[in-house]
Amino acid sequence: MGERSMLSLAREMLLAPVDAPRRPPTTGKHNSPLQKEKEPKEQLIKLKENKEVLIKAAPGLTRIKPTTFNPVVFHREVSVTLRDLGSDANTAAAVQRIQAQNVPVAHQAKEYTDLLTRVVEISRKAVRQSAFVFAAGLVNDAFDANQCLAGVKVFFEEVYEDLCEDVPQLPTIIRAEFLPTLHSTFETNALEKLLPENL
Repeated sequence: MGERSMLSLAREMLLAPVDAPRRPPTTGKHNSPLQKEKEPKEQLIKLKENKEVLIKAAPGLTRIKPTTFNPVVFHREVSVTLRDLGSDANTAAAVQRIQAQNVPVAHQAKEYTDLLTRVVEISRKAVRQSAFVFAAGLVNDAFDANQCLAGVKVFFEEVYEDLCEDVPQLPTIIRAEFLPTLHSTFETNALEKLLPENL
């Protein structure tokens, strides 16, 4: 009986299933040690990528240029810019805002004529002077100088005479504010050649 019992016990031990080594459950993606090691690196890479995007997109509104030029949007931006000049006199910021509009060269002469017309109609002298500085700052920085000069030419040929009726002090404004401010932005005597005889 003793031998049979030993044989039976040995047979049972040989036939008994062997338990597999225990492993941590893998149901969750965060439970794998390898994945835990990779996650911080991946997150760091994503953080760097996001930071680069923010740096490229937000160094200043001025460098973000619309893909197409919209005259309606541009005129609205000019109105807001001139209004803000009346409160902060920040001509550098005003120039940057217009730079951001990316006005095509083909439109610049016309838009410069329109801008000068708006500026001379400003009633408050201090605001008007800031606006002239702003207009001068656009030359070469936001607009082509030749296009600006062409805009000045159109202003004096097509706008100035009629505008004198609405703005009686316009000749004085041109002599005392317009010419001294814009003179240095153009080549010598370039403006004088465009002035009406009464100026």
